[in-house]
Amino acid sequence: MRSHEYELTVIVRPDLEDSDTNAVIEKLEAVIETEGTMLLRDDWGKRKLAYAINKHLKGHYMLLSFAAPASLVIEIERRIRLSDKIIRFLHVKIADDVNVDERVEAAEVIKKQRDEEAAARAAADAAATAASEAAEVYKAETAAAAAATAAAAAVVASASAEAQA
Repeated sequence: MRSHEYELTVIVRPDLEDSDTNAVIEKLEAVIETEGTMLLRDDWGKRKLAYAINKHLKGHYMLLSFAAPASLVIEIERRIRLSDKIIRFLHVKIADDVNVDERVEAAEVIKKQRDEEAAARAAADAAATAASEAAEVYKAETAAAAAATAAAAAVVASASAEAQA
């Protein structure tokens, strides 16, 4: 099966809940799935805009990569323009006449690599958190030992002062 490959970058209003943002994107994915194939969905999160758009200084960015016929792009853009939850969008044609099955396989490899990288980042973050907690415990133990040493030194000093008197 041959089709065109597109990327759609969407900026959703930042004041929406995550469930509403996902609902908007799922509606777009449903439209894409009618005649095309979803390749990747990448959530870039909330980011600061270069300039205010409809009085919004931030936006929730999403990237959708899909393969579809050119007629579907017109329908997607029509639905985006009707939605007041999407403040900006950009369609880019990546390639003409692509083999969808090959692109789906390549997208799965990319998704697997991203998942592995995310798991590695999560493990590194957990290790860093554990190390900082261990350092805090060590600092607390060191401070307690220093306080105990100072108290013992004060007792010895007062005892020797009493012995001299």
